[in-house]
Amino acid sequence: MNLNSGSCIVAFALAASFGGSVSAQGVEPFQVQESIRVNEVDIVDAVLGIPPFLATNDQAGGWLNNGTASDAGSSGVAAQWTTIREDFIGGFAFAETQEFGGSRSLSRSDLTTTFSVARTARLDAVVDFDANFSNDLGEAVGQVELVRLDVFDNIVEVLFRVEMEGEIGDEETRSWEQVRVIRPGRYRFRIDSIADVHGTSIGPDLGGMLTFGSIAMGRLPDCGEPGSGSCTEVRPVPSCSDATCCERVCDSDPFCCANAWDGSCVIAANNTCDDASPCIGDINGDGRVDGADQGRLFAAWGAQAPTHIHPADLNGDGRVDGKDLGLLMMHWGAC
Repeated sequence: MNLNSGSCIVAFALAASFGGSVSAQGVEPFQVQESIRVNEVDIVDAVLGIPPFLATNDQAGGWLNNGTASDAGSSGVAAQWTTIREDFIGGFAFAETQEFGGSRSLSRSDLTTTFSVARTARLDAVVDFDANFSNDLGEAVGQVELVRLDVFDNIVEVLFRVEMEGEIGDEETRSWEQVRVIRPGRYRFRIDSIADVHGTSIGPDLGGMLTFGSIAMGRLPDCGEPGSGSCTEVRPVPSCSDATCCERVCDSDPFCCANAWDGSCVIAANNTCDDASPCIGDINGDGRVDGADQGRLFAAWGAQAPTHIHPADLNGDGRVDGKDLGLLMMHWGAC
């Protein structure tokens, strides 16, 4: 579709409907520290001296804002519908600029939210773009990203960064989604749309970007809940199915109920829970630690993906190496 203020209003209606369908029940909440939402339209070569349009909101909750500016052949729109709740952050950002006669305009819509997560949770991310790239020297750009921050707000990990940009071309659409786990820590989520048009002719030069981005949290099972898994198996998610054993382990090592049930949690369960069977190293689950398990360990040797703890990573440190081989050899034989 061609991007214009009418399509933007339709997008707001769709977004309001979508956002309202997300339930806050049964979720692991975002803990929002800061949110800044900005819409800006800047007619750079203004003839009549009209100041840029600028609207800013630093509060959580929903925000619907639409602003325009025009001056001697230049016009722009920057608008967004966004909402920030304990289980959902997202919305639409829209930017469009049209130029006549070789001047320049820039429109921008931006949501930036910083938050923390206290417990490993399920994360569902969705990104959609709808763009009309400029036919001149300008560009339309959309970006949605989620990054992990240290205590100084430096980026230490990019969980995802999805973008679409172009300088010359027809309208385009693009969709992307991902399901993963998100670990305890501090994060920044951003939705950004830019239309930066440098007119080159008497006729109209148009560029625009409509960007939708969202992240939604889902709570993972707690101690003793269905789906939480065996207390004697390494998993990339926290907790286990035996409530008494799980709580006993987590009392001594909170990591096991906040981050992941790693090798140290399994060892603690084997040492402290009466009904736990010491089966460390039984990678294939046949009740023995033997050459078959050793072969699987060697096949998985090396660094592992940060979002998945491999069964051969017996100590849960993100690598399959000599430490895991040592644990396997210590428990050689029947479980």
